[in-house]
Amino acid sequence: MTYRFILEVPEALAEEAQAVVERTPYAEAIAVRRPGEERAEITVVAHAHDIIDAIYQWQVEQPEAAEARFELFGGERLRLADTDAAGLKALIEGEHDEMASRVQGEPGSALQTTDAVLQPYALSPAPEGPVSQAERSLVIEAIDHLAIRVANIRKAEEFYRDFFQMDVVLRAHRENGNWVRLPSDYDWEEGLRQGVYVDLVYLSHPPLSLVLREAGRGAIFTEPRLDHVSLRVSPGTLLTIRAQALIRSFPVTDDRPHSFVFRDPFGVTWHLTDAAAG
Repeated sequence: MTYRFILEVPEALAEEAQAVVERTPYAEAIAVRRPGEERAEITVVAHAHDIIDAIYQWQVEQPEAAEARFELFGGERLRLADTDAAGLKALIEGEHDEMASRVQGEPGSALQTTDAVLQPYALSPAPEGPVSQAERSLVIEAIDHLAIRVANIRKAEEFYRDFFQMDVVLRAHRENGNWVRLPSDYDWEEGLRQGVYVDLVYLSHPPLSLVLREAGRGAIFTEPRLDHVSLRVSPGTLLTIRAQALIRSFPVTDDRPHSFVFRDPFGVTWHLTDAAAG
């Protein structure tokens, strides 16, 4: 389980509290804010409950820490002295289970809508219909794939395979103007020695497919490689990807309970929403 909370402490204890987080396994302080002169807010991401035990042990050693406050991801706030380690763990697990269990409701529920909503702009279509109606003869059934130009295709393949749990469907290289599929047991090191380079990788985790194109390590991207990718995911997937992005300190531009926008190491912005986002 991965979760996030804010630890609000007196300014005089801020460095000490941050040190507690940093020396605890499976926990990381990803941001420190000082909204006022007397308080500091430490945003913590953790993969286990070791950090809760560590904070309460710190309270025993530092009585002033009893005035510290937790703010859970759902917004609930409580003082460290108002509960114990077991109680806080139960609250965190309950919040995590509630978020993960939110799925699209039954017909007529508040989670459903008849009008499409363009996220993350919170815009709905005009009731009278499209601004400009196309004469349509084409049939677009689904997104086939997204193509991304990358400077290091081997590292990009590894990242997207692991981060989004994608299958590597095929690798290919360019030969005399044609695409040639490489064998399934292609060896990167041997390929480099023989001058057979990977120029394209196709990855898939339905319904999402990605095509990676090698631009070269010396490439200068003067035009956008891709603006952003918007995906609708399950609540549990949103929690998992949010946690992984925060743990890895990826730049985040929007972080709300049902909407999360971050930029990956290859400059691609991903916008994820779940069913409750509308």
